[in-house]
Amino acid sequence: MRIPARISGVEGRTRLRVLAAVRSAAGPMRVDELAEQLALHPNTVRFHLETLQSDGTVERSEQHHGGRGRPSAVYTATAQPGSLGHRDPVLLSRILVEGAESRAADGDHSEVWEAGRRWGEKRCLGAGSSDIHEAIARHLDQTGFAPGAARPDDDGSGRTRISLLNCAFADLADTQQASVCALHAGMLEGVRQAVDTHAAWDVELRPFVTPSVCEVTICCRRAASDR
Repeated sequence: MRIPARISGVEGRTRLRVLAAVRSAAGPMRVDELAEQLALHPNTVRFHLETLQSDGTVERSEQHHGGRGRPSAVYTATAQPGSLGHRDPVLLSRILVEGAESRAADGDHSEVWEAGRRWGEKRCLGAGSSDIHEAIARHLDQTGFAPGAARPDDDGSGRTRISLLNCAFADLADTQQASVCALHAGMLEGVRQAVDTHAAWDVELRPFVTPSVCEVTICCRRAASDR
């Protein structure tokens, strides 16, 4: 998986882990809490938090304890996801227009989904990958969703989860969330159909599993049916 140049390499992957932990937290996080959760040295966590703060993806505040002593520095994700990946409104407009031209009824997002599916399939055909995980990760990266590292579930389900740390369509997601999510779900299905010729996998978009993070799950259909 290619990571955007500004966060490339081992250092960049660690920074993505720190950002994902802050975004998925239920509340503000201290450096020591993040260090323990991620099994990193506190100085390493602090370094990445300071960089993320300067990028505008996390913000720092002080947590007072009600007694004497210095307040603790805590970190939360900003309301607007940062620009870890690029945003492409031209791409979005092109796909939405194609779907809008054939939309059957107001409130029906099936045509938008189908436009995304056709685009995803066409883009992925001939890409040379037969691995569904690699193809989905490449799609998410190349379209600007800044995917985190794939995380296999530990319950034996065979399901893999990928957090999306940026929304390439964020400029419209606030006002047209249903259409945007249907569009991206269709794109993912198109990628799956182009690669998964034996229909062995399910790929699902899970919008906003936290206020600022969406998630893609990949699951083997045989493993799911055996449960």
